[in-house]
Amino acid sequence: MTDRTTSLRDSLVALSLAWVGGFVDGVSFLTFYGMFVTFMSGNTTIMGVHLPELFATHSWFAPLPIAAFPIVTYVIGGIGAGLIWEIAASWPSSRVMGIVLTAESLLLVLFAFVGQTFLVEGKISEQSVMVFFGIAVFPTLAMGMQNVTARKFKSVRDGLTFVTGTLTGFAESFSEGLVAAIRQPSSNPRCSPAFR
Repeated sequence: MTDRTTSLRDSLVALSLAWVGGFVDGVSFLTFYGMFVTFMSGNTTIMGVHLPELFATHSWFAPLPIAAFPIVTYVIGGIGAGLIWEIAASWPSSRVMGIVLTAESLLLVLFAFVGQTFLVEGKISEQSVMVFFGIAVFPTLAMGMQNVTARKFKSVRDGLTFVTGTLTGFAESFSEGLVAAIRQPSSNPRCSPAFR
């Protein structure tokens, strides 16, 4: 395969991943009362705007918890994908990408099927905190996995927004450091390259 063909293929894959990310983010934003599952910069903006309300409200459905929750689960999903990429580093990248994107797809299918059960007028029901955030786990883990995978393409590496890119880079570096520490514990005193 020529460099030009590889570049075109990578660009098409990156474009497809961006489309999926935007679509899932839009659906999630509408069904989870303004929660972003891909665009972490949006969540940090919402957190900053609503920070003064932190002690004024005691609701799990206030904007601050709704914005903070996906940041944590997004990073966990990114670390999961990073671990898969690191553990399978000797495999062809297309195989590793297939594994990660299959896991992502399964999470999104679970989101669709489980989520529709709890839809009330187009939004996930607020009757149970566990159900609400339990369903939100699926798309946020999936998008964390997708963005770590997308960064494997040169055309996407620097194309993520500041906060999303920083969190994705952290998840990737943490995974690399964790696998390196497990493989060579005595010769690698650092926990993760993210803390250099």
